Amino acid sequence: MSSRNRSRGRTYYSQAGDHYVDSKSKQLLFQEAPVCTMGRTILKDGEPFDPNAADTLIEKHFKRRKSHGSMYCLVDRVRFQKSRSTGSRSYRPDLTYREINRFYEHRSRPDCFTLGIEDERTGRRSYESYKCKRPEDVGLLRNTILKAQQDPHFLLKDSAPIRQISVSPTYYHETPPRNGPVTVITVPSDHSRSYERPIRSPSPMYIRPVTRTSVRCSPTPEDVYVYRNSRPVSIERRYDTTERIRPRSVTSYRTISNSGINDEVTYLKVDNQAGAQICPDGPIYMYVSRSRHTDELMSSPDVSISQPTRRSIYYNR
Repeated sequence: MSSRNRSRGRTYYSQAGDHYVDSKSKQLLFQEAPVCTMGRTILKDGEPFDPNAADTLIEKHFKRRKSHGSMYCLVDRVRFQKSRSTGSRSYRPDLTYREINRFYEHRSRPDCFTLGIEDERTGRRSYESYKCKRPEDVGLLRNTILKAQQDPHFLLKDSAPIRQISVSPTYYHETPPRNGPVTVITVPSDHSRSYERPIRSPSPMYIRPVTRTSVRCSPTPEDVYVYRNSRPVSIERRYDTTERIRPRSVTSYRTISNSGINDEVTYLKVDNQAGAQICPDGPIYMYVSRSRHTDELMSSPDVSISQPTRRSIYYNR
């Protein structure tokens, strides 16, 4: 497969040396010529095409600014492609051969031609004028369009098509025949516009008996799946580890008494200025006094019997 650049920004793919395929519509390319779009005039309702009106309009359209481009003749339509950034665009991206009602050539402008167009969707008629670089290109485009107009389905057919072309079925519906004078190209009124598929009878078929054999297939590695035993889900409860504040306990003291000993208990409290003070239930210190036994007094030489000795014991709260 070879490629060839036939216009600016467009590439066509050759498959047999002489035939090329349009890269945008994917249809066979039968003819190509540089064409500039000049102007368009819409006819009133019921107004027929007139060659004299076309000759008058070509001079009016010729003075306008032209849109440079190319015209490609495909299987069921002509396609317009703009080649320069300046100038206005074409009035339509493509035009079917069925919509071309007239093809006018002008003696005053041999390099120009006018198309009498009847839109299939809206039914509106108009004149559209175009200019070629050479007068010979006008003849090439005229002959190509005339060849498509002579086909019952308005298609350009090749004797040995290189590529299968898919044509939109919207161009195969029935339309009423066009009436009126013919200047250069006219649509034959005896041709049918409808496309009918030929009814084919079914050919005899030989049904071959099918024998079934049971084949045991081993599973492929993709068919074997190993599932692992999932561990049971354990739900852990979160406990608050904040230590609770316990209320401070108040310690109560009882009076120490010894029935066998003559003791005197004194309770004290602390005063930073006056020192220890005696109180009935001292909160801090407890003073305990007791008398010494008679045996201890007799063993001590420097202590008289009549003078008792006391020993003090302090308990810290």
